[in-house]
Amino acid sequence: MSLPRSALRGREQTRELTLTALFLAEFDNRYGRTLSFQEPALAISPDEFDAISDYLIPKPVLCNRLAVLRCSPNWTSSGRRALVLGWPVCMEDEKYSRNALIFTLGFVFYNVAEGANGDVIAASAP
Repeated sequence: MSLPRSALRGREQTRELTLTALFLAEFDNRYGRTLSFQEPALAISPDEFDAISDYLIPKPVLCNRLAVLRCSPNWTSSGRRALVLGWPVCMEDEKYSRNALIFTLGFVFYNVAEGANGDVIAASAP
């Protein structure tokens, strides 16, 4: 089923996003913010991860909210715009070192619409 063109008038055009990678990032008590898993391997370079890790493993006040990062071509090694979606989680309990387990499950998409002027534009939704 498709919408008639008249239904799309005056609305932002949509673009198909290509799922490029998924990842698990966590705070390691010995090494700090780490990229524990990614598929495909090396989909996110260490430099790319360093540029966005503050948003993926944030302070507890920003946990349990959708993190949306619109990354400019300067961020990606491929020179393409990317959209990174993540859900930072902070599980507080005395059984964890530092009394918390902090991690993010995330997805990287390419073919993102133009519009990100900075290197990384971050937003958080409740």
